[in-house]
Amino acid sequence: MRPMRRLPWVLGALCLAVYLAAAGPTVYWLDSGEFVAAAWGLGIAHPPGHPLAALLGRLCMLLPVGTLAFRVTLAAALQAAGAVTAVAFLAAELLRRRAPNNAPSAHRPIRYRNITYN
Repeated sequence: MRPMRRLPWVLGALCLAVYLAAAGPTVYWLDSGEFVAAAWGLGIAHPPGHPLAALLGRLCMLLPVGTLAFRVTLAAALQAAGAVTAVAFLAAELLRRRAPNNAPSAHRPIRYRNITYN
C-alpha cells in the first residue's frame, strides 16, 4: 500500500485514539445527557435533531463496555474518526489529481496560451 493510501487510515486511527483517551466515563456538561437519552429512546435531541448520532449511539449501546454515556461517546468518536478519514482521503485524491498536471517541473516547460516559458 502506498504511503498516501495509508495516511488517511492512520489519521483516522489517531483521531479515534485521542478522542477515546479524552472521553468522559459518564455524563458530563452540556448536551451529553441529552444525546444519551436521545440514543436510548431513539428520539430527537434538539434542533436540528442529529438522527444519525442517535442511531449510531443506540447501536453502540449494545456493546458490553463501560457506561451508557461512554458508549454514546464511543459512537461520537467513531463518527469523528470516520469524518477525519473521509476528509483525508478526499484531500489525498485531490492532491493526486492536481499534482502531475499542474506542478511545474524542471524538465517540462510551462505552456500558457500557446506560449512556451522555460
